[in-house]
Amino acid sequence: MSGLVELTENHQTRSQPEDEAAGDPEKGSAPRPGRKGTKSHVSTTCRCCSCSKAVVVAAVGIMCVVYMLAMGLGLGLGLNADATQTDLGVNGSRKVVGAVAADHTDCSEVGRDVLARGGSAVDAAISSLLCTGVRQPHSTGLGGGVYLAVYQKKPQAVEMFDGREVAPLLATYDQYFNKSFFRGGLSIAVPAEIKALWQAHQKYGRLPWKDLFAPAIKMAAEGHPLSHSTARALALDSSKLSSIPGLCRLFCKEDGRTPKVEGDVVFMPALAKTLEGFANHGPDYLYGSNSQVAAKLIEEVSSMGGLLKQEDLTRYQVLTAPPVSAQLGDLTLHTLTAPSGGPVLSLVLRIISGFGLTPDDIRDPERSGATLHKMVESFKFAYADRLKIADPMMASADHADRLRQAIDPHRTYDPQHYTNLSAASWTEEGTTHISIISPEGDAVFGSLVVSESTGLILNNHMADFAKSEGPVLDTQKVGSPNYVTPGKRPLSSMAPAIIVDKDGNPRLVLGSAGGVRITTTNAQVIARNLWLGQSLEDAINEKRLHHQLFPNVLVWEEGLNQDILTKLQSYGHETKPHTSYMAVVQAVARDSSTGEITAFSDPRKHAEARLLYEDELKVPM
Repeated sequence: MSGLVELTENHQTRSQPEDEAAGDPEKGSAPRPGRKGTKSHVSTTCRCCSCSKAVVVAAVGIMCVVYMLAMGLGLGLGLNADATQTDLGVNGSRKVVGAVAADHTDCSEVGRDVLARGGSAVDAAISSLLCTGVRQPHSTGLGGGVYLAVYQKKPQAVEMFDGREVAPLLATYDQYFNKSFFRGGLSIAVPAEIKALWQAHQKYGRLPWKDLFAPAIKMAAEGHPLSHSTARALALDSSKLSSIPGLCRLFCKEDGRTPKVEGDVVFMPALAKTLEGFANHGPDYLYGSNSQVAAKLIEEVSSMGGLLKQEDLTRYQVLTAPPVSAQLGDLTLHTLTAPSGGPVLSLVLRIISGFGLTPDDIRDPERSGATLHKMVESFKFAYADRLKIADPMMASADHADRLRQAIDPHRTYDPQHYTNLSAASWTEEGTTHISIISPEGDAVFGSLVVSESTGLILNNHMADFAKSEGPVLDTQKVGSPNYVTPGKRPLSSMAPAIIVDKDGNPRLVLGSAGGVRITTTNAQVIARNLWLGQSLEDAINEKRLHHQLFPNVLVWEEGLNQDILTKLQSYGHETKPHTSYMAVVQAVARDSSTGEITAFSDPRKHAEARLLYEDELKVPM
């Protein structure tokens, strides 16, 4: 089976503003063929937090992109332990057959090893995501949600699994309108990741479900060194850590106050037990109608003012749907449907693809500034349409053509030029991405609620719903499609991308973590790699820009060429530096002419991707 999977996880975290499936859990097909490398990002569909993460896994046959909400990790094609992040493809006489790009190097290795044992891209994505939930717990985990995109070259089909969190059935508009619940019990939406992973595995898994949990269980039970990213997140909230007993028990030093630092050993016994429960019993361990684990979790959430009930868990349904697809010249983009950021990404790329960009358009600061201005204007028009996300015309080719023609190459405008709708300022954070190809403003720790009975760090994605009417233009007040409704999925920025050539061969699998900046980051990396002639590594390493229309400010990543910034300011852009990383990308690419596979994990998160060589396969293909 040939294919690709992209997964995006929506874990625990949504930042404060700046200015579902049956079956036998033991079931698994016989192992098949399916290793360590470079910095990683995943293009399976998984989704995470502001320290968002992605996993991209690519292999001969099936591609998987995982996006984890409120977390970040990436899986790619599979890597050799000695390979560097750019040493992908044919290495001497060694043939690369897969790659994994995740947010943590060890998790890239976990995914690569699953591929080597004959696992599918979905298997690799699941195992890498579970690993990331242990190694990068500030940004992803089973306490959140996930999007998964699976591509099969034959019959060139894409299937999307929507495991996005939903509002509890007791949640009402009045409880949340004009109120801020970025932390605590009321911020917790219904977690759903494990149900989506289970459903995807039932259809596309090869290895036994239980086997995919072993690496994560071992890390959680026996201890593991604290990662650079989690240590950084702890340092940001160090003054609050001692007042949050659940987190402090995990991440404080022996004095009970000082946060652990990078390299300190972290033990997660409660989480290890929960992982074992899911491994042995599947989702019913938590989502079954008679689950005692669920009863304890609900009691904990209720004691903190949360609305989660047993019915929320038992009634949760994973949604499956065809992708949003768009023609980009002789390439085809496949991404997620609403309420994800997929339609916005599709619109942005349709607009940009029509500019006919070439490498000459970034050969000097003057041309780069002009090119980036057109990209930024594309962002502004697309974000103006975000509140019309359910409109099928939003991402149409004709609509993109009209917007492209409306872009002024010499100046920018106030928001009224782009829309007359009310819109809220988006500051979403907390996602993870994994990309896999198989042989066939930082917000962390979600709600800050750690379930002592399960070890799960619970999401805060009720904060993804609109809380107010936001800016009003032309004296109009337009109701948001993103207000709280019982059982509703909030809007999300997660937008993993699977791009294939005219023959259906995967060309690029990519995703990123970074909240509202995911869409603009993905668009810039894709444009640089596909049209501006940059390598995958260079495209990911480039400094980035972000504009979401509200507020009407162009945010630039520190280190951006000053001449380019000056050029952008000359067009009238009000600019503001972003001192942290803009977003974190994981990607796997395949050269259409040579078949060479490359994978790269964003160095902004200190992770590396891993390649899988044909001679490392433990099961013949």
